[in-house]
Amino acid sequence: MKKRNLKILGFGLIAIIYIAFAQIFGNKRDKRNFDKFYSSEIRGSLKEVEIKYHGVGFRVHNDSTEYVFYPYTSIINQKKIFDHFATKGDSVIKKRHQDTLILLKEDRRYLYTFQKFK
Repeated sequence: MKKRNLKILGFGLIAIIYIAFAQIFGNKRDKRNFDKFYSSEIRGSLKEVEIKYHGVGFRVHNDSTEYVFYPYTSIINQKKIFDHFATKGDSVIKKRHQDTLILLKEDRRYLYTFQKFK
């Protein structure tokens, strides 16, 4: 019985350590992605849109950078979920250090604010 309890304790300890490291590295990755996205001037048509790191990853034509951000779905974008709504060929605009990304789709503008990582 004692040996079994030690195994359970050992596995539990390993799981806690793994979760702690995953959280630390995930937060650092999210901060890097945010800094790259936030400090970039983005203008172009979407080449691809996908779920990435529990957020939205996208690329635009004429830019090799993959941007990852965490958009809010709200009344200002008619509650359109970005990764379900945005498609290849739609255009995006975001000025450097601006807190809103503009999605241009079928001659309409949809504004997306996003989560910030500090």
